[in-house]
Amino acid sequence: MDGEATIPRLHFFPSRLPDETLHSRVSRLHTLSGNLDDRHTLQDAFGSHTLVATSHLPSHLNALSSRLPDALCASAEDFLEQSTLFPYFRPFLQPAQVENCRAAMCSNNAGEVKVAIGLVASRIGGRNALRFYRQCCIEDALRYGVAYWHRTHQLPGAWLCVDHGEPLVEVHASWLRSHRHNLFLPMPEQFSGCSSEHSIRASHAACLSKCAALSVELLGSNQTPLDPGVLRSFYRDCATQQGWIDAHGRICAAAVHRSAMEFCGQWPLDQDFRFIQDEHWIFKLLHKHRGSMHPLKHVAMLICSGATGVVCLVTAGLAARRPHRFRHSGREFVLPPRQ
Repeated sequence: MDGEATIPRLHFFPSRLPDETLHSRVSRLHTLSGNLDDRHTLQDAFGSHTLVATSHLPSHLNALSSRLPDALCASAEDFLEQSTLFPYFRPFLQPAQVENCRAAMCSNNAGEVKVAIGLVASRIGGRNALRFYRQCCIEDALRYGVAYWHRTHQLPGAWLCVDHGEPLVEVHASWLRSHRHNLFLPMPEQFSGCSSEHSIRASHAACLSKCAALSVELLGSNQTPLDPGVLRSFYRDCATQQGWIDAHGRICAAAVHRSAMEFCGQWPLDQDFRFIQDEHWIFKLLHKHRGSMHPLKHVAMLICSGATGVVCLVTAGLAARRPHRFRHSGREFVLPPRQ
């Protein structure tokens, strides 16, 4: 229609590499475009040169999708599912939170994303961590011609590369703050003075390895929101097997406390894992509570309670959606799934 502004299209946009973040794809766009200023690439891709291109829950997805070349059919939903950490958070969000988060990420309201899913209120927070593993950079450069940021390396609590079982290198938060409007790829020599390899004690390695593996499994599970009642029942079943709940269904605080103290010795208690020092998070998952809890707490609960993996949660969620059939006095009855 006359009078409507035409949205300028990008001439090209890099194809997604395995496990690549959206921040990484836009950074590759910047490298290939020849733009001298990062702000020009941000303007070209998102229609805003003041955007903070985060690695985990980016915004302006509709704006980017509308600027893609005609030959590249990728919607905002495609970016959301394939190039961000949204699928990692979704299973433990309420349906309204899922929609609020999706709307905030697709729109230009970047500040609303973390509020929409409760990251600001959690003790873990929503810091924009950037991590890489040097050997992955070498292998990616050999295989694809470029080192890039991996989604699985940016997961909360991911201190190890699941493919190599070795500690990740994390870029210092102070450097990221001062370069929040910049686009860059993981070149180890560039970050030699502003990054640190995670120091992992031998006594913490097993739990951190399980945490990274379960988090990666969760990210790739494509799981829709799980019913809070199903989750609570599942955790109470696990707790019963651990001796935390007696035959009358009452939680034994002393047993939980003993296990929590033993659990603390198996984890680092700083950064993402500070919450483990207070066993209140365990009681909260065993009791009915309002709101949602950070996925990392659910992952820690799976490990602490001896569950075998994320597949247990998915199986519990699917079972809750199936109708329950039973027979009585020769007749078959069907109860609808739990709501």
